[in-house]
Amino acid sequence: MTEEIETEAAEDNKPVPSFTQDQVDKMVSDRLIRERKKYEKRYAGVDVDAYHSWQSDQEKEEQNRQKERGDFEAILKNTVGKKD
Repeated sequence: MTEEIETEAAEDNKPVPSFTQDQVDKMVSDRLIRERKKYEKRYAGVDVDAYHSWQSDQEKEEQNRQKERGDFEAILKNTVGKKD
């Protein structure tokens, strides 16, 4: 049992890599640049304003359909959900 503890302790004495703040900043910056490029490439042709307009139109149409069906509880639930 003591031998197991000693071997585990010996394994824990491995040097832990340490980084300077400048190195960490560069790693984070590089990662952010890669992520931005990935999403810029994916959504290159998307007009955000047009998407929001389309989404708003879809929500209004759904709300009008719910009004026609008399589903006022669903309308109330959606309205409260958007508020929060």
